[in-house]
Amino acid sequence: MQSQKSNLPPIVVVTEGGPHIWAIVNAITDRLGPVNVILESPESKKQLLLGRARRQGWLQAIGQLGTMVLT
Repeated sequence: MQSQKSNLPPIVVVTEGGPHIWAIVNAITDRLGPVNVILESPESKKQLLLGRARRQGWLQAIGQLGTMVLT
């Protein structure tokens, strides 16, 4: 099975981090081989809301606000 792993294209994960993502990265590594991880700095919820409002309109953005508050 090792020969199969070496024939796969590289795997790259772009993330803000957190405990759940490392569990996913470890599972991918166990099954498929090495994973390159690129850590991004997190975007504030305010910036996310303003960006959504700009792209989708305030009504849609406010509709998604409840979900953002819970996470």
